[in-house]
Amino acid sequence: MSEWVRDDKRKEYFAYDFIRKLGLSVHAFITPGGIIIRGREDLQGAYHAKGYNKNSLGVELLVNGVHNYPGFLDRIKTDYVPRTQWIAAIALV
Repeated sequence: MSEWVRDDKRKEYFAYDFIRKLGLSVHAFITPGGIIIRGREDLQGAYHAKGYNKNSLGVELLVNGVHNYPGFLDRIKTDYVPRTQWIAAIALV
């Protein structure tokens, strides 16, 4: 997911706010700089999973920048995950 999401009306949302706007949840977001932003506690299920993810964590490695969906798809075709983000992800799980 993008660090910042631009919707069809060109309004920009931080990833955490965009997920909540959609009625979804994530256990953690990891920024390109390796900062972990918690959205849920580990033992809490995601809002939308209804008990199906008791043994897993939802973690989003955020893609640097502001992207609409087509731009995001183009960006993830490249090597977009910096080393600091990988290290934070490994430490989290």
